[in-house]
Amino acid sequence: MSRALRWLEEENLKRSIKDRLLPVLMLLKATARALADVPRAQRVLVDEHHQVAESIHISFAIALRQGGLVTPAIHDVDMKTWDELREAVTDLILRTRANRLRSSELTDARSR
Repeated sequence: MSRALRWLEEENLKRSIKDRLLPVLMLLKATARALADVPRAQRVLVDEHHQVAESIHISFAIALRQGGLVTPAIHDVDMKTWDELREAVTDLILRTRANRLRSSELTDARSR
């Protein structure tokens, strides 16, 4: 992780404070890459049968200010640029805490 964190630090020096990348983005990207490399790990249950998902959607935990956790999904993580992923995570956190999630973000992370 030290090499990845050095890259993140160097990348963030080039960005404004509001556009900086968070370490969680590296974890999401690494997970998406691993799932793309090993499609069998991206299996979902559909009508009592397992199948490989067509898209990579990843859920992550967001702490609610009043207590509790919600685990919405970011869709198509593997297709997003760093900036698109940063925007998606920021948007998802804000909407989660405002209780404004879409049902597709709360269902399982299987392909649409």
